[in-house]
Amino acid sequence: MQFWRFLYAGGTQYPADTPAPFALSSAGETVPAGGGAVAVEVQSEEKALGWVVADCPDWISASAVSGIGRTTVILTAAENKSADGRFGTVIFRSSDKQECSVIITQAGAELTGYDKWVQDSFPPDAAADRTAADAVPAGDGIPNLMKYATGQDPLKPCGGVTKVTLEEGEDGCMHLVLRWPVNPQATDVKHEVEASTDLVDWISLGEVETAGKTAAEFWDAEPVRESGMERRFLRLKVTRE
Repeated sequence: MQFWRFLYAGGTQYPADTPAPFALSSAGETVPAGGGAVAVEVQSEEKALGWVVADCPDWISASAVSGIGRTTVILTAAENKSADGRFGTVIFRSSDKQECSVIITQAGAELTGYDKWVQDSFPPDAAADRTAADAVPAGDGIPNLMKYATGQDPLKPCGGVTKVTLEEGEDGCMHLVLRWPVNPQATDVKHEVEASTDLVDWISLGEVETAGKTAAEFWDAEPVRESGMERRFLRLKVTRE
Protein backbone atom coordinates (compact mmCIF):
# COMPACT_ATOMS: atom_id res chain seq x y z
CA MET A 1 0.00 0.00 0.00
CA GLN A 2 1.39 3.41 -0.91
CA PHE A 3 1.23 6.20 1.66
CA TRP A 4 2.96 9.49 2.41
CA ARG A 5 4.57 10.92 5.54
CA PHE A 6 1.90 13.09 7.13
CA LEU A 7 2.36 16.14 9.36
CA TYR A 8 -1.11 17.54 9.82
CA ALA A 9 -3.94 18.60 7.57
CA GLY A 10 -6.72 20.83 8.69
CA GLY A 11 -6.16 19.65 12.25
CA THR A 12 -7.31 16.11 11.41
CA GLN A 13 -5.04 13.18 12.27
CA TYR A 14 -4.78 10.22 9.89
CA PRO A 15 -3.59 6.67 10.64
CA ALA A 16 -0.04 5.87 9.55
CA ASP A 17 -1.26 3.46 6.88
CA THR A 18 -3.75 5.93 5.41
CA PRO A 19 -2.64 8.34 2.66
CA ALA A 20 -2.93 11.96 3.83
CA PRO A 21 -4.98 14.12 1.49
CA PHE A 22 -2.32 16.87 1.69
CA ALA A 23 1.23 16.39 3.02
CA LEU A 24 4.93 17.12 2.53
CA SER A 25 7.77 14.69 1.92
CA SER A 26 9.71 16.01 4.91
CA ALA A 27 8.97 17.55 8.28
CA GLY A 28 12.41 19.10 8.69
CA GLU A 29 15.72 19.67 6.93
CA THR A 30 19.14 20.97 8.01
CA VAL A 31 21.44 23.25 6.00
CA PRO A 32 24.96 24.56 6.76
CA ALA A 33 25.76 28.12 7.79
CA GLY A 34 26.95 28.91 4.28
CA GLY A 35 23.47 28.29 2.91
CA GLY A 36 21.98 25.44 0.95
CA ALA A 37 18.96 24.08 -0.84
CA VAL A 38 16.59 21.25 0.02
CA ALA A 39 13.91 19.62 -2.08
CA VAL A 40 10.47 19.22 -0.52
CA GLU A 41 7.71 17.42 -2.40
CA VAL A 42 4.19 18.69 -1.96
CA GLN A 43 2.02 15.55 -1.97
CA SER A 44 -1.66 15.63 -2.73
CA GLU A 45 -4.22 12.85 -3.10
CA GLU A 46 -6.31 15.11 -5.30
CA LYS A 47 -4.42 15.95 -8.47
CA ALA A 48 -6.41 19.13 -8.98
CA LEU A 49 -5.88 20.40 -5.43
CA GLY A 50 -4.08 23.74 -5.52
CA TRP A 51 -1.65 25.01 -2.89
CA VAL A 52 0.34 28.10 -1.95
CA VAL A 53 3.30 28.89 0.29
CA ALA A 54 1.37 30.66 3.04
CA ASP A 55 4.36 31.69 5.18
CA CYS A 56 8.11 31.66 4.66
CA PRO A 57 11.00 33.38 6.54
CA ASP A 58 12.76 36.13 4.60
CA TRP A 59 16.04 34.17 4.60
CA ILE A 60 14.45 31.23 2.79
CA SER A 61 13.37 31.40 -0.84
CA ALA A 62 11.03 28.93 -2.56
CA SER A 63 11.36 27.91 -6.19
CA ALA A 64 7.58 27.96 -6.44
CA VAL A 65 5.06 29.74 -4.24
CA SER A 66 1.99 28.02 -5.65
CA GLY A 67 1.04 24.96 -7.66
CA ILE A 68 -1.47 22.25 -8.35
CA GLY A 69 -1.23 18.64 -7.24
CA ARG A 70 2.09 16.92 -6.58
CA THR A 71 5.04 19.32 -6.98
CA THR A 72 8.68 19.46 -5.87
CA VAL A 73 9.64 22.78 -4.33
CA ILE A 74 13.27 23.79 -3.76
CA LEU A 75 13.74 25.73 -0.53
CA THR A 76 17.01 27.70 -0.50
CA ALA A 77 18.45 29.16 2.70
CA ALA A 78 20.71 32.22 2.46
CA GLU A 79 24.09 32.36 4.20
CA ASN A 80 23.82 32.74 7.97
CA LYS A 81 26.47 35.28 8.96
CA SER A 82 25.51 35.21 12.62
CA ALA A 83 27.18 32.90 15.11
CA ASP A 84 23.75 31.88 16.32
CA GLY A 85 21.90 29.06 14.63
CA ARG A 86 18.37 29.66 13.39
CA PHE A 87 15.31 27.84 12.19
CA GLY A 88 12.32 28.83 10.11
CA THR A 89 8.99 27.23 9.32
CA VAL A 90 7.67 27.18 5.76
CA ILE A 91 3.91 26.65 5.70
CA PHE A 92 2.08 25.24 2.69
CA ARG A 93 -1.70 25.70 2.47
CA SER A 94 -4.03 23.87 0.10
CA SER A 95 -7.03 25.41 -1.61
CA ASP A 96 -9.33 23.57 0.81
CA LYS A 97 -7.47 25.18 3.78
CA GLN A 98 -5.36 22.17 4.82
CA GLU A 99 -1.87 23.12 6.04
CA CYS A 100 1.48 21.33 6.23
CA SER A 101 4.86 22.70 7.22
CA VAL A 102 8.57 21.96 7.01
CA ILE A 103 11.15 23.34 9.44
CA ILE A 104 14.50 24.44 8.02
CA THR A 105 17.30 24.44 10.61
CA GLN A 106 20.55 26.27 9.87
CA ALA A 107 23.82 26.22 11.80
CA GLY A 108 25.50 29.44 12.96
CA ALA A 109 28.61 30.78 11.29
CA GLU A 110 31.95 29.79 12.75
CA LEU A 111 33.54 32.77 14.48
CA THR A 112 37.01 33.91 13.43
CA GLY A 113 39.46 36.64 14.32
CA TYR A 114 38.48 39.19 16.95
CA ASP A 115 34.97 37.73 17.34
CA LYS A 116 36.40 34.28 18.12
CA TRP A 117 38.80 35.85 20.65
CA VAL A 118 35.88 37.59 22.37
CA GLN A 119 33.99 34.30 22.53
CA ASP A 120 37.01 32.55 24.08
CA SER A 121 38.03 35.38 26.44
CA PHE A 122 34.75 36.63 27.88
CA PRO A 123 31.86 34.96 29.73
CA PRO A 124 28.93 34.03 27.45
CA ASP A 125 26.74 36.69 29.06
CA ALA A 126 29.29 39.53 28.74
CA ALA A 127 27.69 42.83 27.76
CA ALA A 128 28.51 44.34 24.38
CA ASP A 129 30.02 47.45 25.98
CA ARG A 130 32.66 45.21 27.60
CA THR A 131 33.54 43.21 24.50
CA ALA A 132 33.71 46.10 22.03
CA ALA A 133 37.09 46.69 20.38
CA ASP A 134 37.55 50.05 22.11
CA ALA A 135 36.30 48.90 25.51
CA VAL A 136 38.66 48.68 28.52
CA PRO A 137 37.06 46.12 30.85
CA ALA A 138 40.22 45.72 32.95
CA GLY A 139 40.37 49.47 33.64
CA ASP A 140 44.06 49.72 32.73
CA GLY A 141 43.68 52.06 29.77
CA ILE A 142 44.48 49.38 27.19
CA PRO A 143 41.53 48.63 24.86
CA ASN A 144 40.43 45.15 23.90
CA LEU A 145 41.71 45.40 20.33
CA MET A 146 45.24 46.17 21.52
CA LYS A 147 45.14 43.23 23.95
CA TYR A 148 43.81 40.97 21.22
CA ALA A 149 46.61 41.98 18.84
CA THR A 150 49.30 41.46 21.50
CA GLY A 151 47.91 38.34 23.17
CA GLN A 152 46.87 39.84 26.52
CA ASP A 153 44.02 38.84 28.82
CA PRO A 154 41.30 41.51 28.42
CA LEU A 155 39.97 40.91 31.92
CA LYS A 156 43.31 41.37 33.73
CA PRO A 157 45.17 44.69 34.09
CA CYS A 158 48.63 44.89 32.56
CA GLY A 159 51.24 47.59 32.89
CA GLY A 160 51.73 48.00 29.16
CA VAL A 161 52.17 46.06 25.95
CA THR A 162 55.07 47.96 24.36
CA LYS A 163 58.63 48.70 25.42
CA VAL A 164 60.87 51.49 24.08
CA THR A 165 64.65 51.28 24.35
CA LEU A 166 67.58 53.33 23.05
CA GLU A 167 70.05 51.21 21.07
CA GLU A 168 72.99 51.68 18.75
CA GLY A 169 72.25 50.98 15.10
CA GLU A 170 74.45 49.81 12.26
CA ASP A 171 75.17 53.45 11.45
CA GLY A 172 76.83 53.90 14.83
CA CYS A 173 74.04 56.25 16.00
CA MET A 174 71.55 55.69 18.76
CA HIS A 175 67.96 54.96 17.76
CA LEU A 176 64.64 54.42 19.50
CA VAL A 177 63.45 50.81 19.26
CA LEU A 178 59.86 49.81 19.92
CA ARG A 179 59.10 46.18 20.78
CA TRP A 180 55.85 44.38 21.59
CA PRO A 181 54.36 40.86 21.76
CA VAL A 182 52.19 39.59 18.91
CA ASN A 183 49.21 37.27 18.96
CA PRO A 184 49.85 35.04 15.89
CA GLN A 185 46.15 34.20 15.75
CA ALA A 186 45.21 37.85 15.28
CA THR A 187 45.41 37.87 11.50
CA ASP A 188 42.69 40.49 11.03
CA VAL A 189 44.58 43.44 12.49
CA LYS A 190 47.27 45.82 11.26
CA HIS A 191 50.25 46.92 13.39
CA GLU A 192 51.46 50.44 12.70
CA VAL A 193 54.08 52.59 14.46
CA GLU A 194 53.54 56.30 14.94
CA ALA A 195 55.87 59.07 16.14
CA SER A 196 55.29 62.36 17.90
CA THR A 197 57.29 65.22 19.39
CA ASP A 198 54.53 66.49 21.69
CA LEU A 199 52.25 63.48 22.39
CA VAL A 200 49.47 65.37 20.62
CA ASP A 201 50.17 65.17 16.93
CA TRP A 202 51.22 61.77 15.60
CA ILE A 203 52.58 60.75 12.21
CA SER A 204 52.74 57.23 10.79
CA LEU A 205 56.17 55.67 10.34
CA GLY A 206 54.78 52.63 8.57
CA GLU A 207 53.18 49.24 9.05
CA VAL A 208 55.08 46.36 10.64
CA GLU A 209 54.61 42.88 9.21
CA THR A 210 53.63 40.48 12.01
CA ALA A 211 52.27 37.43 10.15
CA GLY A 212 53.34 34.22 11.89
CA LYS A 213 55.30 36.09 14.57
CA THR A 214 54.97 36.12 18.35
CA ALA A 215 56.93 39.36 18.78
CA ALA A 216 57.74 42.43 16.69
CA GLU A 217 60.12 45.35 16.75
CA PHE A 218 60.54 48.67 14.97
CA TRP A 219 63.76 50.67 14.67
CA ASP A 220 63.19 54.39 14.29
CA ALA A 221 65.15 55.68 11.29
CA GLU A 222 65.63 59.05 12.98
CA PRO A 223 68.88 58.97 15.01
CA VAL A 224 68.91 60.34 18.54
CA ARG A 225 71.49 63.08 18.90
CA GLU A 226 73.01 64.21 22.16
CA SER A 227 71.86 67.78 21.64
CA GLY A 228 69.69 69.87 19.38
CA MET A 229 67.02 67.21 18.79
CA GLU A 230 63.38 67.63 19.68
CA ARG A 231 61.78 65.15 22.02
CA ARG A 232 60.52 62.10 20.18
CA PHE A 233 57.99 59.45 21.16
CA LEU A 234 56.92 56.20 19.54
CA ARG A 235 53.66 54.30 19.95
CA LEU A 236 51.93 51.26 18.50
CA LYS A 237 48.62 51.71 16.67
CA VAL A 238 46.44 48.66 16.00
CA THR A 239 43.52 48.74 13.59
CA ARG A 240 41.10 46.00 12.62
CA GLU A 241 41.08 45.09 8.94
